[in-house]
Amino acid sequence: MRCFSQERMSEWARLGRVPCAAGAGAGAGFTLVEVALALAVIGFALVAIIGVLPLGMNVQRENREETIINHDAMVLVEALRSGARRFDELTKFVDAVWVSNFVEVVDLGNNRVWSTANIWGTTNIVGLSGGTAAGLVGLMCTPTVYLTDVRQPDNVVAPGFTTITNTFVILHMRALTGSAVEKPPQSDRVILEGAFSYRLEVQVVPYLTAAQFNPTVLPRALVPNLYEVRLTFRWPLLPDGRTGPGRQSFRTYVGGTLLGPIRLTPLQQLPFYFFDSATYGQPFLP
Repeated sequence: MRCFSQERMSEWARLGRVPCAAGAGAGAGFTLVEVALALAVIGFALVAIIGVLPLGMNVQRENREETIINHDAMVLVEALRSGARRFDELTKFVDAVWVSNFVEVVDLGNNRVWSTANIWGTTNIVGLSGGTAAGLVGLMCTPTVYLTDVRQPDNVVAPGFTTITNTFVILHMRALTGSAVEKPPQSDRVILEGAFSYRLEVQVVPYLTAAQFNPTVLPRALVPNLYEVRLTFRWPLLPDGRTGPGRQSFRTYVGGTLLGPIRLTPLQQLPFYFFDSATYGQPFLP
């Protein structure tokens, strides 16, 4: 260790200087300018991170919603195919059902619509489905387009005319999958209002409805035995009934006979339809 004389120490004390320790440099600290520059760099980095954070959270939310939609679509398709077997709690996730049904009478000779009549409007879930999962699925399986055969006795319109029944089924549902705190038997209104909900549009379209004009046997055999099921999801469902930008459609084919129309009680407003994959109908013969 280096030693200094008393006289030199007194001189340094008078001048306000302190002798440096052995091996220590004269510029070991940071100046205020350097500290300010370092804080500025850190500030710019934090601003960039904070700006990207909401974008990352939105992407995570969108991925979660799409995952829920994909799982719910598989569950609902299976419910339609099986006739609501093992889906007894399905009605607990449905808040409202709308069924719009109208009939068009078509003049086959002149290829024009003869008349149109609106016969059904909107109704709630209990009034239409009876509050059961089977009734709900029975409504969802209603054919979107139903042609009345001009040769059948129930065609009371007129010779040369046929009826086309158009049915649209729309449901407001809460997610079947996702956070367990939002699922039944949850009854807290605040939690249920904040749960992820969506609008579901169901279409059941017979395969090749114009097969009576096709001379081949295969299309005519598929008419009563193959249906295209379309599920269109729109989300999120807003409090005023509108939907957000999310939209995704699923299509699948269901083979078998579509049983219906079925009325379980005389007071039933609309008939039910159910898929029976174990039976197949006769081909359409012109």
